[in-house]
Amino acid sequence: MPGRARPARVPAVVERERDAEPSSGSPDAGSLAMASPDPSGDVPPVAAAGPRRIAYEPGLDGLRAVALLSIFVVHADVGWAPGGFLAVSTFFTLSGFLITALLVTEHGTDGRIGLGAFWARRARRLLPASLCTALLIGLATLVLGDPVQVDHLGGDVVGALTYVANWRFLLAETTYAGEFASQSPLLHFWSLAIEEQFYVVFPVVAVAALRLARRWRPAVTVALVAGVALSLVAGIVGSASGSSPDRLYFRTDIRAGELLVGALAGLWWVRRGHLASAGWHRAVRRVGPVPLVVMVGLIATSDYHDSFWYRGGLLAYSLVTVGVVLAAVEPSGPVRAVLSWRPLVGIGVVSYGAYLVHWPLFMWLFTETSIPGAARLVGGTAVSLAVAVASYRLVELPVRERRFLPAPALLGVGALLAVAALVVGAVAPRLALTEDTSLDQAGDDVATRLAITAAAPGEAPTVGIFGDSTALITTLGLVTYDDEDPTIRMASGAADLGCTILAPARIVTGGEVVASNDRCTGWQDTWRRASDTGRMDVALIQIGPGEVKEMQPEGAAGLQTIGQPAQDDLVRQRLAEGIDALLRATPVVVVATSPYIDPGRVNGRSPTAPQPDADPARMDRLNELIREVAATYPQVAVLDLATWINGRDDDRRLRPDGVHLTEETALELSPRFADTLAAIDAVAGGAPRPTRDDGLFPVLQWAAA
Repeated sequence: MPGRARPARVPAVVERERDAEPSSGSPDAGSLAMASPDPSGDVPPVAAAGPRRIAYEPGLDGLRAVALLSIFVVHADVGWAPGGFLAVSTFFTLSGFLITALLVTEHGTDGRIGLGAFWARRARRLLPASLCTALLIGLATLVLGDPVQVDHLGGDVVGALTYVANWRFLLAETTYAGEFASQSPLLHFWSLAIEEQFYVVFPVVAVAALRLARRWRPAVTVALVAGVALSLVAGIVGSASGSSPDRLYFRTDIRAGELLVGALAGLWWVRRGHLASAGWHRAVRRVGPVPLVVMVGLIATSDYHDSFWYRGGLLAYSLVTVGVVLAAVEPSGPVRAVLSWRPLVGIGVVSYGAYLVHWPLFMWLFTETSIPGAARLVGGTAVSLAVAVASYRLVELPVRERRFLPAPALLGVGALLAVAALVVGAVAPRLALTEDTSLDQAGDDVATRLAITAAAPGEAPTVGIFGDSTALITTLGLVTYDDEDPTIRMASGAADLGCTILAPARIVTGGEVVASNDRCTGWQDTWRRASDTGRMDVALIQIGPGEVKEMQPEGAAGLQTIGQPAQDDLVRQRLAEGIDALLRATPVVVVATSPYIDPGRVNGRSPTAPQPDADPARMDRLNELIREVAATYPQVAVLDLATWINGRDDDRRLRPDGVHLTEETALELSPRFADTLAAIDAVAGGAPRPTRDDGLFPVLQWAAA
């Protein structure tokens, strides 16, 4: 019965046609181990001259379950197990161990390794579930995906089905540990891709060694050791060169080392493991809990962004996994007893299907619902396992046991599923009825509407807005609003994505160091040209989210943040440069204070671990500097947007991503922006200050023309 641990007395036979062979994919690293020594555990078998055979070992299914549940915890975003990324390394090492054991055993039994048969078994094991999952995820993305997910779906499906997903996501600079918003629903196929690449290359190397080397075991060992060394060097060089953790994390050459360490352990265990002394076996049983505790501790505490992992840390962790594997196959040790617990074994049996469906499920539970993290974890786990059980019984097991369809018909069904998944991915952008409200589209909308409104007649003051993406969204709301209301008229300003006044700079965003937007270089000249047209009565500066990030401005010695003297001086200098550029031909400049930000918020829900630039102290310091610089200019007013939004109970509705107004909420606030800017312009022209601020934002400093 699936999920039930078989007793140790199961005959040790080489089961090649069913899921006795280790399965691919990060969560399905295999359910077999070497036939164990004598059940007493004290005396290894004497007759060991012939090839060892492979028997079912429930402890390895239990290990798969532990790793899978660790991944579920981190992907449920409940704030536990930040080192859940290491669980993938566990699967890699376990796969290397078992695949090598199977290939060596096959050679010892048959005198050869049948590559065609090996790859056919891999296909029967992997493709049915992955094809069905890719098709279902594609269809679900049409309904639940955001514009970015839908737009990228075609390439993501191709990458998933051709097992090059890791390279696709690497080249696309996908952030593995980023927030759920706009992540690919097929992102988890990256690990399946690396394992499949291993399954294609490693058996060829093994067969070549068998045919070309007189002593093939030493030849394979040397090749494996060389591969581990090259993987280590690749990680060290990549880390030293400043590559982001994601670029290192997705690379096959760096991650191959974990598979190869497992392969070395498997090669040794088939040949020599059973010949070890009884004392060695006793030591493994007694010491075995140590690597298991270390594994759990590292998963519970490790940091994905720590460069240590890419400078040998992942290889060291793979040795910890080997220790757990060896303890799990000991016939009477505590590790085997724990990992052979029936519920864990049951989860391990269906872990491949559970892994395939879990990622999009957890992602959409986060982005499309408001249920808390613990409920996401419990609900997502339950649904993932339920779907996996159905997949195992109805698809995976019948195909592997050849009960489903004759081979030609099965190939035809697989081809149809693949074509269907590719078609869905290709036509998704045309079929998806999603409203494109991305920031890129917002810029295009602003340009289009400004071409209409800037030339519109009227006596109302003309306003231009300057700054970053927050300014861009404010502009979008106002250019829509001024079509219906004559309070102000919009002129062309200069607002763009990521345009901090500290550009050019290298900026830390989502744990990566990236260059600032090229379009923002020379922003002072852009602002100056906009002012020199003489078409603006009021210029509004809206900045903040970029200025509070850790960054290395051009000419700076290293990374720095606001609150440090050098960075504060640069903020003062650059803000003054911007004000001077605008005052060349614009009578009044208004600088808005910036509300606190909460990057990574999705649909109003904050991330479990706040990002460093969400620190209120950073924004408080920026707003102090804004007031300080503005106080030196009589023509500059300060609009206190920060106090107004920070005091609201509905900020999560106004700014569901924690930084930007939506197009709808920007339009909602446009009357208040328009009335406040019109009042500032009137006061600068000699009108009395409003006695009541109903309908206005707070104004900390009024301007005089």
